Amino acid sequence: MVKKGLKCKICGYKLRTFTKSHDWQERCYHIKCFNEMVDDIHNFNSRAYTKYDYEPIICGMPLSEAKKAKEFVITFD
Repeated sequence: MVKKGLKCKICGYKLRTFTKSHDWQERCYHIKCFNEMVDDIHNFNSRAYTKYDYEPIICGMPLSEAKKAKEFVITFD
């Protein structure tokens, strides 16, 4: 059973309590939140820049700093 007062670690809302025993004794996520997290990981290359405000890295610098730099060297291995 899920203990009373547990909250989802993704959205922060309270988890529902169950009367029957389930496979996940200490469930920490809503199923919808967990599925959304897995989907975000699957599509991270497209969602990282929009949903999570990541910046592309060029030569070890974020894109905003790389645009300000006058010169930098790109090496391919």
